[in-house]
Amino acid sequence: MPGLGREEEIGMGRERGLRSFWQSAIQSHRFERTARRKARLKLMLKALSSFKERRDRAFSALRSRLEKSLGEERDSLYGEELFDSSEPYNTTEVSARAVQDARMREPSNNALFAVFQGLSDDDYNRDGSVKVSVINDVLEDRGYGRADKDMIDDAYSEWSLEQSQEQGTKKAASKKRTRKRSATKKAGKTSTKGE
Repeated sequence: MPGLGREEEIGMGRERGLRSFWQSAIQSHRFERTARRKARLKLMLKALSSFKERRDRAFSALRSRLEKSLGEERDSLYGEELFDSSEPYNTTEVSARAVQDARMREPSNNALFAVFQGLSDDDYNRDGSVKVSVINDVLEDRGYGRADKDMIDDAYSEWSLEQSQEQGTKKAASKKRTRKRSATKKAGKTSTKGE
């Protein structure tokens, strides 16, 4: 540069060198940050697409399960027992029942638990499981739709586990009360003896 001495030119060169070094360091940092952001976005998109695939598989499984249960119910509605009767076949009665069944609520675990509490000894099979027909009759009387055997068995096992846990906590509480009473009786006897 004109008008500057040799040492001043070297100093400015060093500043330019440092400036270019820091600029390149900042640029590489920005590039790495952008690359990491893009990688995170790719992972998020991959996870989202995986979630969508799982959701679609779950919906298709649910759809097939519903179609299967509707097919079984349709078979029972349009089965041979309707055609063997001496009365003429009435399509409006069958379609009205199908509409009514569709309007019924799906039974929740709470509804099944309430049914289980009212069961008698006749409502169980020889192997100790509940009779599905009895449960479904009670559910229909209460305005719920029919439940399949797997749903009833799952709910019954959960209900029986809760019942056994409740009985265990009641027994433990009873033991605590008994110990507390006996401790207060002993304390009362010792205080009367000391007087």
